[in-house]
Amino acid sequence: MSEIPAAKSGSYNFLGYPFVLTSDSPKVLADFGRIYDRFRVASNEGAQEDVPVLRATVLTGTPDRRPVLIVDDKRIVLEGPTVPELVYFYVLNFLFQHVEHTFILHGGVVEAKGKALIISGASGAGKTTLTLAFAQKGYAFLSDELAPLHGERRIIEPFPRRIGVRTREGELKDMIDIAARPGGRLGAACPPGWIVYLAPAVLPDDEAGISYLEVACNRMDGSALQAFSMLPGVIAAEALAGRFHPSVRLKISAGAALTEAIDELCRRSGLAVLDYHHGRTLAPDFEGEPGLERLSGISGVLLVARQLLNARPPSRLLARHHGSQPALIMALADMLRDVAIYRLTPGPVDKMVALIEDYVL
Repeated sequence: MSEIPAAKSGSYNFLGYPFVLTSDSPKVLADFGRIYDRFRVASNEGAQEDVPVLRATVLTGTPDRRPVLIVDDKRIVLEGPTVPELVYFYVLNFLFQHVEHTFILHGGVVEAKGKALIISGASGAGKTTLTLAFAQKGYAFLSDELAPLHGERRIIEPFPRRIGVRTREGELKDMIDIAARPGGRLGAACPPGWIVYLAPAVLPDDEAGISYLEVACNRMDGSALQAFSMLPGVIAAEALAGRFHPSVRLKISAGAALTEAIDELCRRSGLAVLDYHHGRTLAPDFEGEPGLERLSGISGVLLVARQLLNARPPSRLLARHHGSQPALIMALADMLRDVAIYRLTPGPVDKMVALIEDYVL
């Protein structure tokens, strides 16, 4: 795989899928292992033969001393977020493409009254901070990032990695193990009860036949911005300041399909896509007054479905529904028929917690 020998490996299992991380850096292995220690396994030798194994290598002893991630023969220069975070995004992408029975929703999860409260939203919307606030109040913690909804068992499975706490500028400040904190506890799998979506303020489309796609990446320098601006169907590309991750807003022809073109751009340029959002959003305002709105059945399901399908359809899960997105959405609607779905405009954390406790739970 490389002329630089990798020293050691660590084995993990995410939602039933084996993962092996190899690196020439003990620190990389230790940092990843500290965050995902509850997913570690002794080895993946006993994995089912029909279950694919994801393998990734992080090399730090490169000639220019810039760490490189190698997955499926693709070399990604690790710039921007921390190395464990970028490795995780590749694991997440792998899961999206291989799970067959699980709807992977983007959100933190705590248990309340024997059911899962899912706090959903894009990166930087405040879902981790809000999830942590509930965990600190004694709610059992299941996840800060993923809400895996099993399609057959109809439960939310725990994904108990350590919580990364960041500054407003997106710098990683601390890694918190909820179970090790006073009063902290981990929750078990439970049925979904509520979904609260932290909604960014969205500007209306200003021209007929024009839409917008915002893409968060590990870096967004001048060359990356230029490369995005040259994608087919892109009319203009604008770097966004003050976002959780380096981001670009693409002004595109309505209906333009960019997923494959962006994948190819990332492969050529060593970029990693961390999040997508359709439309023109504003950075969240955590100082204003929060607002809570309960959504009707179909409106709520469509909101959740848009989050599920935002970047690209989960391949094998979609295949189980005959390649039909409407059929996939109908299956999701059936699983969420008893789930109350809300839209929450962000505000101060204590006020958001109070709104949810008073009017949702």
